[in-house]
Amino acid sequence: MSHVSGGGSIDLSDTDSLQEWINMTGFLCALGGVCLQQRSNSGLATYSPPMGPVSERKGSMISVMSSEGNTDTPVSKFMDRLLSLMVCNHEKVGLQIRTNVKDLVGLELSPALYPMLFNKLKNTISKFFDSQGQVLLTDTNTQFVEQTIAIMKNLLDNHTEGSSEHLGQASIETMMLNLVRNKMVEYLTDWVMGTSNQAADDDVKCLTRDLDQASMEAVVSLLAGLPLQPEEGDGVELMEAKSHEVEDENAQTGGRKRGMSRRLASLRHCTVLAMSNLLNANVDSGLMHSIGLGYHKDLQTRATFMEVLTKILQQGTEFDTLAETVLADRFERLVELVTMMGDQGELPIAMALANVVPCSQWDELARVLVTLFDSRHLLYQLLWNMFSKEVELADSMQTLFRGNSLASKIMTFCFKVYGATYLQKLLDPLLRIVITSSDWQHVSFEVDPTRLEQSESLEENQRNLLQMTEKFFHAIISSSSEFPPQLRSVCHCLYQVVSQRFPQNSIGAVGSAMFLRFINPAIVSPYEAGILDKKPPPRIERGLKLMSKILQSIANHVLFTKEEHMRPFNDFVKSNFDAARRFFLDIASDCPTSDAVNHSLSFISDGNVLALHRLLWNNQEKIGQYLSSNRDHKAVGRRPFDKMATLLAYLGPPEHKPVADTHWSSLNLTSSKFEEFMTR
Repeated sequence: MSHVSGGGSIDLSDTDSLQEWINMTGFLCALGGVCLQQRSNSGLATYSPPMGPVSERKGSMISVMSSEGNTDTPVSKFMDRLLSLMVCNHEKVGLQIRTNVKDLVGLELSPALYPMLFNKLKNTISKFFDSQGQVLLTDTNTQFVEQTIAIMKNLLDNHTEGSSEHLGQASIETMMLNLVRNKMVEYLTDWVMGTSNQAADDDVKCLTRDLDQASMEAVVSLLAGLPLQPEEGDGVELMEAKSHEVEDENAQTGGRKRGMSRRLASLRHCTVLAMSNLLNANVDSGLMHSIGLGYHKDLQTRATFMEVLTKILQQGTEFDTLAETVLADRFERLVELVTMMGDQGELPIAMALANVVPCSQWDELARVLVTLFDSRHLLYQLLWNMFSKEVELADSMQTLFRGNSLASKIMTFCFKVYGATYLQKLLDPLLRIVITSSDWQHVSFEVDPTRLEQSESLEENQRNLLQMTEKFFHAIISSSSEFPPQLRSVCHCLYQVVSQRFPQNSIGAVGSAMFLRFINPAIVSPYEAGILDKKPPPRIERGLKLMSKILQSIANHVLFTKEEHMRPFNDFVKSNFDAARRFFLDIASDCPTSDAVNHSLSFISDGNVLALHRLLWNNQEKIGQYLSSNRDHKAVGRRPFDKMATLLAYLGPPEHKPVADTHWSSLNLTSSKFEEFMTR
């Protein structure tokens, strides 16, 4: 990656330079195999996987491996450089470098370099485990493994006819084992039960028993601490899938091993160990399903089951997972994981979820996140993270919280839920006076000359609109003492976050967002907002819409310029800038303590938890990728994601259809008309 002619560094953020680097690296990958051909013997071209004694196999392996024995060769250094770039974390082009290296190695690499690649991958990945065989969890290690999986998949899916001779020359089993444990258990158990005792020839039977023994020893190791998972998309419940495995193992233990001879004692021992490991890792479903075997009429089956039970007790199984509340406990832990906060105030799982969920599901995600975090008294932390992301990505102050981003939807949901009572108390009396009072019965508010009726006076209508706007505006700025404490937290958080990037406009952002997302929607559509029982008459609706424009201009601290018919109100707008600013400062300058906030709405209903489960399940792969690649989460590590993946594996797939959330719908705040209006 150094510039040969200039001696300096290439600016890989330049598209042409990056493309040139990609082309050259691809060229070297594709032709790198020629460096090895002169060193390998003539037998390489006709190489086939050897089936003879080990002593005969070594020659072919040594002839190939000698070319990479010297790690100082240029091709070996080139391969080392490629592998180091698989986890390139360059701030600007790291992702592009990683993606291209993965594709070039997986799709373009010369088959002659496969053995060298496999050995280098194996040697690198072997360093990811400590002396006890435990995984050393770091983001770089995880990223390297994910890249390796993608490369191996490409190599094995797309290998050409001539590449087969190279694929068998290096061992990859240690590298792949942990990735496919569930599948291997399934294949091995099917194999053992499907082939045993079917051969007629005694010699073949003996070999089959040896194969059974080796297979069961492998199964014992694979099942240690392994929660079984069903096939994705096969519609099998997790509990059912685990139970089938337990049944299969027990049939093998109790049924096949009756009258077992001394020669089969070792196989029996392995089978008992395998079932013990299986039950230990899946005790919540497995033991419940197999407990009846302790009362089986066959004494040997009963004794075998007691042996298995004894072993899982000796292994220290945690039986608290058998409690009736286990499902609720797991959902509770899932909520704790999503609301978990890092040392720097970051929310790794929640923010990862926010970044990968499709925008079509943002409304649901906003509801779920606000509900969960408020129930944990962590709403301020959620808002801080979401608002900070929005401010960071904003092009300018003018575009801040104007679009339908997730942060905007979260803000809107907070206003909608925590401000409903406040709006009802504030606007209901004002609206009823305008609609029912005799003084306003035949008043018109139309100020657009092109829409004026012949009998109407423009000046009089302007006075009417101004009079109504003044009444509403005065009521709003006088209501700070009634402003809900949760919304004070929202406004305070918004004020603080915006101050960091736009210090001159921070209080203006509060006012602009509050009127745009909260007060004006309720004024324009009081029926949809649940404030009135029926729609106002059309002339009143028109007046409310025009009034909302004036109020929004005051909140935005701008005068009318484009709409000619609104310019006469500029004096009124300008004269109220300071009063509005004082009101915004009042509601945003302090943040009430958590104890002072009424958490009457802070509960977690079943609908919200099930929605969270569905959102996490459907996006868990993307969440993992986000946590691995995003530089903001390097300090957090992968442990939260691993815990989440384990919990989801235990819970199994969610219901396919969204569950109706009776708690929230009873608040009458999820009117589809309101949502449509807010989207517009």
